[in-house]
Amino acid sequence: MRFYKRTAAASWTMDFMVPGSLDRVQESTRWSTIQDAERVAAGRIEEVKRLILNLGSRAQVRGSWATVGEVLAVLDEGDKVVDEGTLRTYKSALLRLARVVDEVRPFEVGMDKALARLTVERLFSLGQGRVGRGVNWVDALPVNSGLNATVRNALALMSHRERLMPGLKVPDVVDLRKLPKLREARHGFVPWPAGVFERMKAEVEGMRVEQPELWLVNVCLRRLGLRAEELLAARREWLELDAQGRWCLVIKDRADWQVLKHGKPRRLLLDAELAGVLLERTGFLIADGMKETARYNLIYRRHSEFMRRFIPDRTKSNHELRMHAASQVYMQQGLGAAAYFLGDSASTTERFYASWLGGAVGLGEDAVGAVG
Repeated sequence: MRFYKRTAAASWTMDFMVPGSLDRVQESTRWSTIQDAERVAAGRIEEVKRLILNLGSRAQVRGSWATVGEVLAVLDEGDKVVDEGTLRTYKSALLRLARVVDEVRPFEVGMDKALARLTVERLFSLGQGRVGRGVNWVDALPVNSGLNATVRNALALMSHRERLMPGLKVPDVVDLRKLPKLREARHGFVPWPAGVFERMKAEVEGMRVEQPELWLVNVCLRRLGLRAEELLAARREWLELDAQGRWCLVIKDRADWQVLKHGKPRRLLLDAELAGVLLERTGFLIADGMKETARYNLIYRRHSEFMRRFIPDRTKSNHELRMHAASQVYMQQGLGAAAYFLGDSASTTERFYASWLGGAVGLGEDAVGAVG
């Protein structure tokens, strides 16, 4: 909460945001004394909480869908899996979808309506300026990237629904995950400058003793081509022996954690060194025993900051290791193996991940097998 005046004789203006809301309230208190202004502001905050966030004015009916306002209120409470910056992004995406349903009262929109496929299609149509004319699925329009990001962030929020929204009835998003993405003007993986990958590997090896968890994050991402969210979820029980007696990491959806983003289940062969390290784990493969937020920050923040020292011009530094690993598999084992390795289609792999790394050294200890 802050107050300001435009002139000495003017009334104080209050400026605040209510927890759970992304809308800012900026309006006059109609009082020129700060004591009266603070009194009016305190009452206004409670009013906004009741009207916008639905706090204290409506108990959730048993069996009914949670509202967007109820979800946003819960997201502001307690220890979270993700940091505040990421939560703001998730909440913004959810509110954007809710406003498609009801622009005036988005906080009262049920989660089943906000996350409906028809809502997303209407969001796409409105964003493209095609009201009443459906969605343009053909052209790679400039707005498509932001529209896809809104849906992607809403889905990411729902992947944490059991831990972020306990006790609230929210819909599954299986149907929404099947909705095709809008076409974007994107380019495939661009190989790193000569020598950069080798310098990064050398520095990582120097962290093995003093920063073993950060070392392991890097090794898993660059040898196994995992998505960051897959690594966050990976546990010791995901390690299984194949028919030849080799240890593999099995990537598939679990009862307690939806792992796959949009790909297919896959088995990733572990080299002897990595298998030896991971087999000693008892819970999560990365930083077991840490709070969820600490584990998340280790993978998404600290490791990304480390990677940006080598590839400062890349926006998704963790994902660069996935692309680099896939290109090595593609170069040595072909497109089919690379697609299996990633859990993506051959067309997606060829378009976004597969580049010919003609000067790259062989995988060596980074060997990754696509085991059927």
